[in-house]
Amino acid sequence: EAGHRLVVDLVDDDVAAAVLHHHERLDAGGYPHGVDARRLPLTVRIVQVADAFDAITSDRPYEPAAPVRTAIAELSRCSGDQFDPDVVAALSAVFGDGDLS
Repeated sequence: EAGHRLVVDLVDDDVAAAVLHHHERLDAGGYPHGVDARRLPLTVRIVQVADAFDAITSDRPYEPAAPVRTAIAELSRCSGDQFDPDVVAALSAVFGDGDLS
């Protein structure tokens, strides 16, 4: 919510909504408001998937980066509950049958 307050007057409404709601879920189990992400702009649902993909494929202090193939599998596993299935499918299509290691 603090990030949203910082950007709300500076960026497009959909971008501000993505900052506020990128941790919401399709099953309404997310935060900060526990809303069904299907009710949010497509921009939010895209940022949700992109943020998770980045988290999985980037080195973290507590865990090394996972391969793209692992990230796609995890996003697909959570598709429909946590993430928008169409957005996950679009990300998966970007990588196609190429090298996902």
